[in-house]
Amino acid sequence: MAAKLVFQSRSFRSDSKDSCIRKHYFNRSCEVFLPKLATLPTEITVEAPDNDVYYEANAPLSFFSNESFVESTIKRGQLHGISQNSHIDTGNVFCLVPTGKLILSVRSDLYHELGLVGKKSLYQKGRFVIQIDLLDSSFRSGTKYYKRVNWCLSEKLNLKAKFLLSWQQKGSDVGTEIVPALTDISHQEKRPLKSMHTFTNLCLPKISQSSPGLLCPSGEYCTAREFLDWLGTVACRIGSQSTLNERDSFVSTFCCPEPSQVVDVACSVRWTGLIVPSRIQRILDAVRNVVKRESLPWATVTVWGFADSPVGWNLREHGYHLHGDNNYTFVVFPDDTYWLLTTLGTHDMTF
Repeated sequence: MAAKLVFQSRSFRSDSKDSCIRKHYFNRSCEVFLPKLATLPTEITVEAPDNDVYYEANAPLSFFSNESFVESTIKRGQLHGISQNSHIDTGNVFCLVPTGKLILSVRSDLYHELGLVGKKSLYQKGRFVIQIDLLDSSFRSGTKYYKRVNWCLSEKLNLKAKFLLSWQQKGSDVGTEIVPALTDISHQEKRPLKSMHTFTNLCLPKISQSSPGLLCPSGEYCTAREFLDWLGTVACRIGSQSTLNERDSFVSTFCCPEPSQVVDVACSVRWTGLIVPSRIQRILDAVRNVVKRESLPWATVTVWGFADSPVGWNLREHGYHLHGDNNYTFVVFPDDTYWLLTTLGTHDMTF
């Protein structure tokens, strides 16, 4: 079953783009594609997350609910944390969101053994979701709730997981170091991995901001679905030495949708790691400036979320179902308008 595609055509003068980016907390990869350019412009290089710091840490959940960590880290900035090496449809997954909540999506057996109050999963039988508000006034040292949570997480079960963690100090919108807060647990400093690719003689689908998007009966432009399928081949680095208008069955049977045009050169860059929403916003703003200055027909910014994240947009529960998609693409046009193409699981909801 294909991912659900939500199409929107808007202007950057509205603030809807902020909701999409700001409320999607866990971003695994971000890719920029620029037709007609061979190299990445300085505006984008300056805003790239190459030097943003995040951490891979092995930690018990009680480490994050401890009062000292709440006071030194949770209350002094925004923490993004997501567990790794477990699947949301078969295992137990956890995350920490910038609003100060620790979220546990767990199997029924662990839920009943744990003894904390949660809600049944919207998407899967035998699964429960527990939300612990670490910033709530009732969650402080000495209260019954605080004692109960920490006893369940440490002494009763001592749940542990490998996490990716990124922290932004108040007043900053990039990942900053939190080494002092992590001294008691095993951790390793990371930075996003960067990969660049240059395409030659690449076939581009012909699109227009004014075209209908999902449907185009006249055939004058490609539809948003056709464009997104084509962009997937770009993400797979297919077609670097061909126009993609002839099938190569060894690599792919995909053909560039028509109508189309061939450009001499194009480039893309991808960052992979744990990328915070504010960094993506800065990349998007830089791409907008490049599209206008270089008179590009369009450019794209694509963001892939973690397939096994407990939450999608706006803290809504995320389910894997068949593919776990929670991704979005901005198609930026030179008149400061854009398409927003969101792909998500069958049951998931957007912002």
